[in-house]
Amino acid sequence: MGKELKLEEELLTFLSEKELEELQAKGRFEKIAEGKFLLISGEVLDNVLESWKKENKDKVFAIEVRGNLIKPNIQEVLVGYFKKPDRISIGRAMGYVNVNQTVEAGESLLDDTWLGGDERLKSIAYENTDYRIAVAYHLYLKTTVFEAETKNV
Repeated sequence: MGKELKLEEELLTFLSEKELEELQAKGRFEKIAEGKFLLISGEVLDNVLESWKKENKDKVFAIEVRGNLIKPNIQEVLVGYFKKPDRISIGRAMGYVNVNQTVEAGESLLDDTWLGGDERLKSIAYENTDYRIAVAYHLYLKTTVFEAETKNV
């Protein structure tokens, strides 16, 4: 508890109490260097994460997107949780890849594999487009499809 109080005291040197309260409602703060902080939003409770892992045979991963600077010394990090894509999800995404629509392929994977986290990562609202594209492109790159070759025998 003392560590959290010290962190709050540091934050109050450049945030008002109201600003701090509003930001704490979004997520948790983490100190990364002297006078530099991250606001991490979208994290889920351990029991929720364990439940997802159990349901998805431990094939759950998180993607963190560095967001906007809230203040010169506070950067927001948005967290989203995803399950490993199944064959149907990969097939749907490959349909987009075949016509050179990589962002759409990633968006398809995002929609099919989303478990939870900061909803701005999934949102199609204009102001969240950058977050959605960052996650979609990362999912596209992360999805491994082995290369195969045909040989005459």
